[in-house]
Amino acid sequence: MAENPSVARFLVSGGQPLKLTMALPLAELIHLALVKLSNGSFVFTGCDSSHIPLKGHKHAYILCESNQSQGKGSQGDITHVTIFSSSGFNSHNQDVLQNLKHIYSANIPDIQLSLMRLGHSRDFGGTDLDSGQCPLLAKSRTWISRMPFIPVRHPKVTRAGVPKLDGRGLQIDSPEHELRRLLRLDGFPEPSAVESVPCTSLGGHNAYWSSFQTLREKDNEQENAVRRVGYGFRIQFSEPVQGPMALGYAAHLGMGSFVAAADEDKIAGAAIGETLPLADFKRKGDIQICLLEAKIRFLTQAHIPFWTGNSFRAGLGNNLRDRACAAYINIQKKPSMTMVEHRNCKKNCELSQCCSYGRLFTSLTEADQDGPVRFVEYHLPLILMPPAAGSYEPEECTSVGFATIGQALDTLPYIFLALRDFGKSGLGRDRHIGGGRFNLESADSLTPQERKRVYHDGNLQSVISTFSYFDLLRQAEKFNGTLALKFITPTQLGDENGYSCRPSFRMLLMHLLLRANALSSSHGTGYLYNSKDCRNILENAKKIEQVSAFVEEVHSRRLANMHNEFEWQPPCFLGEIIYRGSFSKDMMALLRLGEIIHVGRGATIGNGMFNPHFALTF
Repeated sequence: MAENPSVARFLVSGGQPLKLTMALPLAELIHLALVKLSNGSFVFTGCDSSHIPLKGHKHAYILCESNQSQGKGSQGDITHVTIFSSSGFNSHNQDVLQNLKHIYSANIPDIQLSLMRLGHSRDFGGTDLDSGQCPLLAKSRTWISRMPFIPVRHPKVTRAGVPKLDGRGLQIDSPEHELRRLLRLDGFPEPSAVESVPCTSLGGHNAYWSSFQTLREKDNEQENAVRRVGYGFRIQFSEPVQGPMALGYAAHLGMGSFVAAADEDKIAGAAIGETLPLADFKRKGDIQICLLEAKIRFLTQAHIPFWTGNSFRAGLGNNLRDRACAAYINIQKKPSMTMVEHRNCKKNCELSQCCSYGRLFTSLTEADQDGPVRFVEYHLPLILMPPAAGSYEPEECTSVGFATIGQALDTLPYIFLALRDFGKSGLGRDRHIGGGRFNLESADSLTPQERKRVYHDGNLQSVISTFSYFDLLRQAEKFNGTLALKFITPTQLGDENGYSCRPSFRMLLMHLLLRANALSSSHGTGYLYNSKDCRNILENAKKIEQVSAFVEEVHSRRLANMHNEFEWQPPCFLGEIIYRGSFSKDMMALLRLGEIIHVGRGATIGNGMFNPHFALTF
């Protein structure tokens, strides 16, 4: 008896090409069409006759491809769709696949599907794109991400925020740990090496994982849907393994799919060599940083309060949303609400993850944690430096700043516009009666090498410079002596023993490592330091002694419930702490990075700002 085919490969055509970054919504529409055409066949639904999900992964995978060959795929558009099922397609399902010809919806252009052939993985697999082979179905030792891998679990930490590690030294349920677990569950052998990659190549250009659509339609309808963060990996096995390989969230719709990397330069393109040497990339991730300092001139008297970070963030964010918002969400249940009240980006807007405001201010919600110490929060790609507290007379000037991480750089023109608009409404305690109004006069781009004027009198004047963490690391030098850290905005740090206003150097460095790794994994090319590196750095940090601490404790309250009852928050501190010892190159680079990204709770809105000062050398 002949074996049922397990692969159906389609050629994609249509009047308007669809990018591979939009593969998820297309695969979802194909899935719905197959379910309808097959009258609910389990191969396409993944459920039995009682609508109970099947165990294992025998139902169909719908895998989109973008193969640059024979004049197609030059713009990163979807060229093929491959449908695979390990259980095979019976005669009924084969008829269904042959009748799959046309896909369309309000959000997807008309797509024509032409069935090329039914067969098995061995009939299609290979890396020769010019001959029509499918790298998803090849047999290879090395596999590289083609679509973002989205973990289905969250990294585990202790109540103090310290990562929980497995026997290999990986953080439990971190992206790499989750990848290895899912490979094992799918029957693949243990990888000999796993390395992070930041992007894939589409049409000769880098496509970072954050540019891919990662929310399904049903997720968009959920009020509390959060952005799903994608990752990429290169996996090395000791022996060749047979594809397809798709893992993680929405794997049956192509997310987390890998291609054989026999010809990696064609698949990965410039994903590696453009910004980092290959040896460094294999060792660590990196983040790209843009740091700007803006000069504002007050037009009316201003009184800037001590806790100004939240109001500065809210004012800038609201003006950015007014500039960037392309959707007005009308909630029929509450027609009397104002436009601002209607426009809830997290809950209502399908564009929240692609507009400038959504990317900078609503990317993810803060994760709830148990226990008395809750200092780990989601790290947005925009870090604010509000003006210093105090009173300002008309015509007095001060500075504000902001840093963007990763691809948030392309939002800077909107930020300048929002800051200029913000000046018209005012900042500070008396803004409701006309106080705190200001003009944005200029802005400078700062790098370790230079300060460059990039904005003046309403115009962007120059290309904005960026730098990376590796730039800071290359310039850092070991230091033996006394180091004074001056904390200039309220700082809140804690560990497993609670909060401290006189933190040890190890506690400070632990927070810096957590924040730096969170930013680099979310908005860069992977963790700056792996678990082993973190342990070594923190172990050496124990040897750094605290000489003195001239600090002032700062207490604040917040509304605890709907009955207007307040509760005191854990203490923050200001002032100077002096440490002495041998500071490694990595420690010095992390301190330089900490000046930019800040440390502790509320670092995104300007809390935890500090400056280092060096003293005696011994």
